[in-house]
Amino acid sequence: MLIPLGDIVWRGDLPGDRYEQIQDILAVAIERGTSDMDGSQDIIVKVTVTRFHSLSQRARYSVGGNHSIFFDLALIDAATGIQIGETKAINASFDAFGGQQAIEAELAGLTQKIRIIDHVASVIGAEVNPQHTTTFMASVSDL
Repeated sequence: MLIPLGDIVWRGDLPGDRYEQIQDILAVAIERGTSDMDGSQDIIVKVTVTRFHSLSQRARYSVGGNHSIFFDLALIDAATGIQIGETKAINASFDAFGGQQAIEAELAGLTQKIRIIDHVASVIGAEVNPQHTTTFMASVSDL
């Protein structure tokens, strides 16, 4: 079985606090995805990760697979603290490189981490209204 049972699977950083590593990845992605927004309403982008399942080393260097990334997205009015609209469940999953393609990408500097940040930034940018200005919060739920 190549699919670990945990809701957080991340091997793109050195061993350490995986929750903190995922939070850092999401913070960079949120900041990047909202960096060109300069509207009249300041908001907080709150992302609560419910599943972050990247590839294990074994899957990455053999069959490949899917980066399975799910989170809840809420927009909060920064001035009032009141949520704008409903919390939205986001599926930001996408295909992961495997085998030779993964090796070549890694050698070119296109790591899993870079691909995930770029993809999630794009998803966030598409979900958040560009008429807002943003600060961000990212958290990894207790899984």
